[in-house]
Amino acid sequence: MIPYFQNLWHSRYIIVSLAVQDIRNRYRRSAFGVLWSVLMPLGLALIIASVYTIIWKTDIQTFLPFLLSGLTPWTFIAGCAGNGAMAYLSAEGYIKQLPVKLELFPVRVMLGALMELLFGLIAFFLIVLIFNPALITFNLLLVPAALLIYMIAGTAMATIAATLQTFIRDYAPLQTLILQAFFYVTPIIYTTEILASRGANFELIYKANPFYYFLQIMRDALLGHRPDAVTWLVALGLSFLLLGIAVLLVQKTRKQIVFKL
Repeated sequence: MIPYFQNLWHSRYIIVSLAVQDIRNRYRRSAFGVLWSVLMPLGLALIIASVYTIIWKTDIQTFLPFLLSGLTPWTFIAGCAGNGAMAYLSAEGYIKQLPVKLELFPVRVMLGALMELLFGLIAFFLIVLIFNPALITFNLLLVPAALLIYMIAGTAMATIAATLQTFIRDYAPLQTLILQAFFYVTPIIYTTEILASRGANFELIYKANPFYYFLQIMRDALLGHRPDAVTWLVALGLSFLLLGIAVLLVQKTRKQIVFKL
């Protein structure tokens, strides 16, 4: 892994420059600009929470922070995987014409998703301050640690998706379907207690789901829940496992990718 991280370090200025450029391009000529990154998760959460409040009589003061604490991490995961699939293809000009390292382009995607995540956290704290200030606890100090794990896992997911899409051009739509399925089997808009109450077989649905552990470390920190060491260890272990796979893919396919673009 040493050459992999050396290449990232040597490309750090290019990575930051491209990530900033992506953010600027995304909101160019928009009246609200990056404010949309806060308004969009706020609006989506309010719509879903309103429906749940009307139909299932949920307490919006409790449900709204819970919902945002799940949607925000999931948006990051989906962004790294979804946009990561096009990381190499969209950078074809750079890769073919300039002596740049392949490693930087998935990191570029991850940083863009990380910015969206940070804006989503701003939306979360606005909701908490309005509806449930009691959720602001010392557990929030765990958020930076969760973000570090997200950066590792997000970089790995983007790298793996970029490599697979380069060799298998039908991978991106297939990945979208898979992520959509995982969205519904991951406790994002419902609690784990709902599945657990239906029996051990249903409880296994989320316990065997790797995305659950990534989501839960952030949710526990945001909602003031007692951190679970097993959940954190699983999330950390999965992130390094994904990173190992990603580094191996880069090393094995580096010379071939240029010809596949």
